[in-house]
Amino acid sequence: MAALGLMLFVPLASATAAAAAPGRTTLADDAVTTAVQQAIQHSNDEQVQAIASRNVSLVADTVTGDYARQLTSTLQDMLDNHVTGIALLGLQWGPITVAADGSSAVVTTYETWRVVSTAGTVDDAPTRNDYTVVLDAGTWKIKSDAQTVGAPTPVAIDTPAPTPTAPSATPTATPTATPTATPTDMPIPTPADMPSGTPADAPSGTPADAPTTEVPEE
Repeated sequence: MAALGLMLFVPLASATAAAAAPGRTTLADDAVTTAVQQAIQHSNDEQVQAIASRNVSLVADTVTGDYARQLTSTLQDMLDNHVTGIALLGLQWGPITVAADGSSAVVTTYETWRVVSTAGTVDDAPTRNDYTVVLDAGTWKIKSDAQTVGAPTPVAIDTPAPTPTAPSATPTATPTATPTATPTDMPIPTPADMPSGTPADAPSGTPADAPTTEVPEE
């Protein structure tokens, strides 16, 4: 953490203290993962409260041994340098590896903190924390914390959602035009020519060219 231009960090634990218990290690199951994450989150919350209340002893129940003394000393140094508040801006979880006997674990986090002092506000660079946590009377506590300032933060890769395939278009049946029957002109019968000798315009009942009979005078 940075405050008033003074870099204040939790001292790095020794290689011996930072090492997990010997033996084969395995990835944590869900129950252990939840328990160790809660222990680390609780410790971070207590550090915030310790600065706000100016009571560094608040962190004692989440840490053990030498690390407890180191952490309280660091927090007191911050108070002596006019730090009035700290806040955890971001926390990303890395791998959690548990010792074969289940009594300890190594937990990696990437944390970004804000430090507020009478001189202003400073946002620290993301810091990698490699915690060693141990079971102490059935409770997970932090034994050490090795920090790497400015370590690259893993980038979560979003898996693109599959694009639904559009259903193939069902061919639309094109109606076949039904041919329209064209009526054929029927020939109109022409009446046969009338027999010669009968004028077409002759009045009915009067034979055509009827002979005239002369009556002799008496």
